[in-house]
Amino acid sequence: CAILGLKNVSVCKNVFDRAFGRSNSMPEAGYEARLFTYHPGAQQLLLFFLAYNVKNLYDSYVWEDGPEFIFHHVVSIIVAWNGMYPGCGHFY
Repeated sequence: CAILGLKNVSVCKNVFDRAFGRSNSMPEAGYEARLFTYHPGAQQLLLFFLAYNVKNLYDSYVWEDGPEFIFHHVVSIIVAWNGMYPGCGHFY
């Protein structure tokens, strides 16, 4: 997971610049380009996150962790699945 993040750090360069006050790299006028641009690295990261949460859901069920953990993993799986919709929200 960390390797995927480091490999695709260039996608988040504007976010880091804006967060640390280095530049006005994220103007309001460019939100559509950020929101609707497909990023292959984000797709890979979301797929990894989805698979990891499916594994965690199984572990929570087998080890009887309780309904709050099962609910948490189900919601995480739904969020990852919706995030993988092509070209919508990968930047975020």
